[in-house]
Amino acid sequence: MEAVTSLGATGRQRLPSARLPLARKELLLGLNQTIMMALSMAVIASVIGAGGLGDRVYQALSAVDVGAALAAGIPIVLLAVVLDRTTEAAGHRIGAEPTGPALLRGRRGWTLAAVVTAAVSVVGRAADGRVWPEDVTVAIAGPVNTAKDWMVDHLYTGVPVVGGTADLASHFTSGVLNPLRSGLTALPWWAVLLVVAALAPAIGTWRTATTAVLAMAAIGVLGVWKPSMDTLSQVPAAVAVTLVLGFGIAIGAARSERLERFLRPVLDVSRPCRSSST
Repeated sequence: MEAVTSLGATGRQRLPSARLPLARKELLLGLNQTIMMALSMAVIASVIGAGGLGDRVYQALSAVDVGAALAAGIPIVLLAVVLDRTTEAAGHRIGAEPTGPALLRGRRGWTLAAVVTAAVSVVGRAADGRVWPEDVTVAIAGPVNTAKDWMVDHLYTGVPVVGGTADLASHFTSGVLNPLRSGLTALPWWAVLLVVAALAPAIGTWRTATTAVLAMAAIGVLGVWKPSMDTLSQVPAAVAVTLVLGFGIAIGAARSERLERFLRPVLDVSRPCRSSST
């Protein structure tokens, strides 16, 4: 930036000659995260009419068909993995020494890729190969639903010592969620505003406190104070569970490269699954 400024470049000249080249890695990182967010929203977008895999997941979840939902969810994950790895690799290559055949580098490589893609598209269209053949598919919905039914029958309740997932959920609800919910809903609205006004300056500034108090007051004006306190009670409970699990997993991943490599695809799966669970 100092060099182009010293050479007398104007603001418009500095943008394409210095600013954008220096920001290429950050721009690709933003592109990567935008792609991941768009894929994670595929299921939610189906609620307002979007088609594709998201609609299949939504329809299957509406019918409690776990197998069909998983059969449509896995391709979303695979698309996310492909796009994530591709954009990430492109970001790492910026500024690095070029590798591979010279024919595949720079503009020649992009031109060759475009020509090959166009040629393959023409040949595939002529051979009527636009749709994947039905006889080269694997139906996983049935086995997945069978496994789900087994887990419901054997893990939902009655597990020795642990008691099953239903018992764990019941204990967590009665021991953590219900006390938090009862405490927050029992507080007078003005007491909540006073607590927010007292805590916000300690964390931020008086401007933060004013914004927080006005936001809480707006919740009351909209007539959803009690449900909002119910929702607020779920937040610290979820954060506590996340911290307990997250710290243990993070420390393990920091100490073990094998665990870190194992967690990478798990994180890719969790992004679209968050939208599915919503």
